Parts: sequence; structure tokens; C-alpha cells
Amino acid sequence: MKEVKKNEILIKKDEIPKKFYYIVDGEVENNKKIYRKGNFIALIHCLIQTKVSDNYKIRKNAKLMEFSDINDIDKDYIDDFLKYVSKYTNNIIFKNSIGEKISINELVKNKESFIKGDTGDLDFSNDEELNELLNTFDYFVNDKQLQITLPESFEEYKKELKDAIIELNISKFINYSKMGLYNYEENWDDFLDELIDIAITINDRALVLYLLYIAGMKMRDYKKINDLIKKNWEFLRFNNNNIWIDYAMRFVNNQLLFEEVLKK
Repeated sequence: MKEVKKNEILIKKDEIPKKFYYIVDGEVENNKKIYRKGNFIALIHCLIQTKVSDNYKIRKNAKLMEFSDINDIDKDYIDDFLKYVSKYTNNIIFKNSIGEKISINELVKNKESFIKGDTGDLDFSNDEELNELLNTFDYFVNDKQLQITLPESFEEYKKELKDAIIELNISKFINYSKMGLYNYEENWDDFLDELIDIAITINDRALVLYLLYIAGMKMRDYKKINDLIKKNWEFLRFNNNNIWIDYAMRFVNNQLLFEEVLKK
């Protein structure tokens, strides 16, 4: 535990931090934000070795945990770490299936590379079938959203979505699903399971992956998300290798992400 007094500079402007910090107590600030208990400081800058743009100064006497590697984070701080990481992983990133596990450090670096437009590490062009699926999935996630009028009731909404899949009107389905995600408070769990079954019936892998992506955003029970993934694992298998789905879902299902850390 590191104890730091008010007004001390924790990290100087333009410094490339060798460590990152977790706030156990107290407050840290820079010119843009105040960081309180439960926040990480300079995690991304430390991992990818980039300069911080402002001084990080102690605003109130602070107790900090300091780390030099992401895998050193204590289990007590896992939940807060997941919340932090989720801010940087709100988009799916793909990496070609190469038959080996990827470290969390690489995942964060790949995310940063993706933001900067450097996709060299994200090449999956060697597998045409997988390439086609992920391009389709990318279209589902990033397609321009049209303005539509949603039904008033959740039951009517569910019918519209199911009909859109059955009619293979995927554009309508994507627009309805995006707009409806946060407009209905009803429980989506069973409905998502039902939609996935329909997508499997019409043999649409990209749509199944998209529905799992939605499940990751909509569901709050990690066990249920894991159960959905396991249930549909075989359908999404490529060449007897499931690694690619692990890459894709790791960003939506942060519980899976940390299962890899805890094994180390």
C-alpha cells in the first residue's frame, strides 16, 4: 500500500508511467477529472507505454495500490478493474484464430491500436469463411441506424423482431434491436435465447454472434451469458477451433476475460 499526501504529484505531465495505481482511499485529479476510490490511474498509459497528457496530483490524502503488470492485480479489485476495462472495450475487436491464448495486455494494446486505426494485428484474412462472418458481424454492429417507430408494448416488439429474422429482413432486425435495447424494461433473457434458436435454424452464424453481443450488453448475470455462449459453442465452431469466439466475446463478457487472468 502506498500512502501519498495532498498536493503531491503522482505522475508528471508527459511522463511514461512504469506503474499504474488503484485508489483504495482518497482522491487524485488531473486537469480534466477527479478520480475517487475504486478508480484506476494510468492503467492504459502504463500498458501501452504512452505519455500522460496532464499531471496526476493527489487531491486528498490517498492510499494507493501500485502495479506494474495487469496480471498482478489482486482479486479484491477485480470488479473495479472490469468496470474500468469495459470503458475501453465497448467495441468488438477481432484477432485471427491462431490456436493460442492471447494475454490481456495484448487485448488492451489491440484495442488501442484499433482506436488509432492500426489494424495490422487484427488481420483475419487467411480464413475466408471466418473473414466473411466477421465482416458481416461488423456490419451488424456498425451499420448506420435508421430512425424507426417502435411498438409500445414489449410483446409487439418481440413479434416484430422474430418476424424480421424469419423473413430474412436483417436490416429491419438490426435497426429494431438497436433502438429497442434500452426502451423496454422487461426481462430479455428468455427472448434472446429464443432469437438465437431462430438464427441457428436459418443457419446464420453472424446473427448468432450479434445476438450474443446484445446479450453481453443487456444481461447482467455473467452465468447466464456464459450459459448462452456454451449452449451455442458448437454452432459457432470453425475448423474444430473455438479460440476466435473467445476473442470476440471477451470484450462483451468481461467475466470470461478475467477467468483467463485467474488461471495464471
